[in-house]
Amino acid sequence: MANKLFQGIVSQMKDAIDREVGVIDEGSSVIACSDATKIETVRVGVMDSAPADGILKADGYTYYFISENKKNEYAVFVKGDDEQAWRYASMVAVAIQNVKQYFDEKFDKVNFIKNV
Repeated sequence: MANKLFQGIVSQMKDAIDREVGVIDEGSSVIACSDATKIETVRVGVMDSAPADGILKADGYTYYFISENKKNEYAVFVKGDDEQAWRYASMVAVAIQNVKQYFDEKFDKVNFIKNV
């Protein structure tokens, strides 16, 4: 379910950002991307090589890591390794974090009601 929400955000950002943008999960698999042919591909080693500042530039892409409880759960990537790519990645990461938080809160409420 979250992957569909992430794809929706990426699709909307595609119109505003003139670069390839996407999201990878903790297993380094692309779960959302403005280039649909890259969904379900694997970015080998990206999640394993997250730097302390949460930003990685590798292979012509900028990655912005989304962490929770000191664990990298997702990473937003934008094609390019310039400052503009970093800005785009950080903006998309904010949108992804907000949607993830909303989804998690909604899921917790539904489970609470079901358990009562």
